[in-house]
Amino acid sequence: MEEFNELKSARLLSSYARLLNGRVLKKALLAQEFGVTARSIQRDLESLRSFLSNEMLPQDVVYDRAAGGYRLTHARPVGLSNSEILAVCKILLESRSMRRDEMLPILDKLVDCAVPPEMLTIPEIESLQVLEPCGSGCPKPVLMMEGLTIDRIQCVGGGRHMRLRLRRGRYSLNAIYFSADPVSAGIAQGDLVDVAFHPQINEFRGERSVQMNVVDIRPSCSAPCPMDIARYRALRTGALTPDQAAVLLPDRGTLGNVWRYLAVCPEKELRESPLCLCRKIVRRTGTEMSLETLLTCLDIFRDVGLLELKRVHLTLSIRLTPGTQKADLNQSQTMQALLRAKES
Repeated sequence: MEEFNELKSARLLSSYARLLNGRVLKKALLAQEFGVTARSIQRDLESLRSFLSNEMLPQDVVYDRAAGGYRLTHARPVGLSNSEILAVCKILLESRSMRRDEMLPILDKLVDCAVPPEMLTIPEIESLQVLEPCGSGCPKPVLMMEGLTIDRIQCVGGGRHMRLRLRRGRYSLNAIYFSADPVSAGIAQGDLVDVAFHPQINEFRGERSVQMNVVDIRPSCSAPCPMDIARYRALRTGALTPDQAAVLLPDRGTLGNVWRYLAVCPEKELRESPLCLCRKIVRRTGTEMSLETLLTCLDIFRDVGLLELKRVHLTLSIRLTPGTQKADLNQSQTMQALLRAKES
């Protein structure tokens, strides 16, 4: 029951965030994405309506016949002004009790107000002082900047921390990332990344400069990379429905994209967090792929002996099997389980 409530809460948060962004929600597509029925999505929408009414918010979820879906009335327009971004950035909470795999989905859902590099100036950062004092109940604001190229990585503090030089267009920025190294962060020089950070002013020998205190880094990608893995969990527990199996079953193009990415990796052993690996593949191919689809593809490759797959803490360890380039993927136990569930 607790897991059910958590999944429903995640759906509600995701749906509300999309409505706030001005998107139109279609029940059939949401039901397919989250692996639930259209009736469950309808109940979610009713719950959102009740919440907005009880909180006396000047918003409502209405059906738009022209768009063929539900939208939020009186929602803020897509895109915020600089001052509005600074005002709402405090909604993303900093919690050191959260693991990386817990933080990333929250960042992806809630940090939808990316700031441009030209906005990261000393006067703008000083304007955030209106939010102080920060502490319990009023955390430090977290901003996000997308599409940054990593020009330089310097390990400091005996290799426990990193100094980064980041660039976007004609703007270059300095960053510090505590308690992280290139392997644990899954980054390398030249990577294109999105960065969540605390903006701060660094003072050294009388000189003041802007610095990004990094909270987390993820690979940039232009196509969607959904993070829900409800269908993959159902596959692992043998509770997959035919509709879920039809969505989760990877096609030849998706299997090929994943395999080609793994095959050209220079490292003998690839270690990545599942989400970072998924976003890197999506970025390279420009094709949408969900996290649960990636995990399913990896299981299929492992079943037929194309690779060795281990989970080490919060990362995946992947080693391609030498001399094995071809295999019948239909012989995979995972593939057979998907086909059986789809036809059941």
